[in-house]
Amino acid sequence: MSVEGRPSIWFGGMQVDDFPGHTRTAKLSQMAASMGIHILSPVATGRQSPSKETSHPGYIPFVDEAMVREAHRAGLVVKPWTVNTLSVAERLMELGVDGLISDCE
Repeated sequence: MSVEGRPSIWFGGMQVDDFPGHTRTAKLSQMAASMGIHILSPVATGRQSPSKETSHPGYIPFVDEAMVREAHRAGLVVKPWTVNTLSVAERLMELGVDGLISDCE
């Protein structure tokens, strides 16, 4: 999925900015809901993040409070991936996600 303003093949070419919301992540939740999606499973950490550890300088999350709140308001379940560090798991659980996808055993 793209939130950089380009159409996404994952969302049939729709553009995030065409949907209501105060943030791009809230708009993403609305876009998913408009397609009848029931589970939103976004990447947990932003692609530009220099680290997958929340305590490291410059950590950039992708899933944020606005995304989770708007997804839940729209009736979506939120299960971010790939959560392989405890600090990211804890942060996401504090945001109220419904589950996590991980490679950890």
